[in-house]
Amino acid sequence: MPELDSHSLKDGVEDGMKERFAPWHALGPISGWERHREVMRRYGHLWLLGVRVRLGEGDADVEGAARQWEELFGVTRVGSGELRFENAGMGFLAGEEGEREGLWEIVVGVEGWEGAEGIL
Repeated sequence: MPELDSHSLKDGVEDGMKERFAPWHALGPISGWERHREVMRRYGHLWLLGVRVRLGEGDADVEGAARQWEELFGVTRVGSGELRFENAGMGFLAGEEGEREGLWEIVVGVEGWEGAEGIL
């Protein structure tokens, strides 16, 4: 499952895992976060905006897939086959013959021209 949570620090939140929508770290205990803070800051200008997932061959029920995720994870479904997480979107594509199922597209935003130039 793609990670669609924030990894930014938030003032006044000691442990984001105890907050419903607080940013949190994906590295285990708080002590593990300290070791990786500088690396995370280096890439803090990049943001996950959304992902698209292709269903299995012959499966065209993108709305049903979105509904299933909506029910399982409590996220908001918008339109047919689209979900809205706290800080990113997720969409489903119909399965097609000859195309593999799974993660199909990742949309990353870049904050600031300097960050974009570094990528280019």
